[in-house]
Amino acid sequence: MSPSAAARTGRDHAIDLLRALCVTAVVVLHSLMVGVTVTADGPVFANAGDSGWWLVPVSWVLQVMPLFFVIGGFAGITAYERMPEGSATSFVATRLHRLLLPALAVIAAAGIGLSALALAGVPAELVAVAGYRFGQPLWFLAVFLLAQSLLPILVRAHRRAPYVTIAVLAACAVGVDLARAATGLDAIGFLNLGFVWLTMQQLGFLLADGRIDALSRQARIGIGAAALAMLVASFLTGAYSPTSSPTSTRRRQR
Repeated sequence: MSPSAAARTGRDHAIDLLRALCVTAVVVLHSLMVGVTVTADGPVFANAGDSGWWLVPVSWVLQVMPLFFVIGGFAGITAYERMPEGSATSFVATRLHRLLLPALAVIAAAGIGLSALALAGVPAELVAVAGYRFGQPLWFLAVFLLAQSLLPILVRAHRRAPYVTIAVLAACAVGVDLARAATGLDAIGFLNLGFVWLTMQQLGFLLADGRIDALSRQARIGIGAAALAMLVASFLTGAYSPTSSPTSTRRRQR
């Protein structure tokens, strides 16, 4: 591994700012999923994104999930490189504690609130929808926990062969989607909750050790433009939905 930003002792405030902006965007976007509309039959939950064409371009601009994992990879390898050798278990335990403790507190508070609504006579169906809408975004926490738990292993792979490691993860993600399309078994696609986001975490490693900064500006612009073109082509051909939601991917219609 090259002398890297991962070994630095200070904080990168640009990364901290991106993390704060990502959290803000996630809160705003998911708040749209739990709008309450009062009808003649009483209050109902309404997802503002279901009826608005505007969500497609907004979701592309506010595409924060990949950034979360890139930032997580950057921050994770930076913290891990500062720890003594052989401290992988300690690193994972600390990461899990920092992620799970606040989440458990929020989940407990939401559970108490939902129970109070049920006891107050709110229709069970409405309480169930509220619980589902609250719990739906937590897929991210589960996958992020997996990515951070595997970080010490993937850091070792990154040290030995950084480009091979990220290429293998990306190839596995492509392979999963090809298998899903060929078999029609959409459940296969859930494997990419691992491969895709681990690839993004690995990209954070490349950012942390300065390999991305070492590229020329023209090279970075070219790579970004090529990636965007491939992404646009993927939904123009019908392989994916144009919305950036992970639940929007679908098998191409034949």
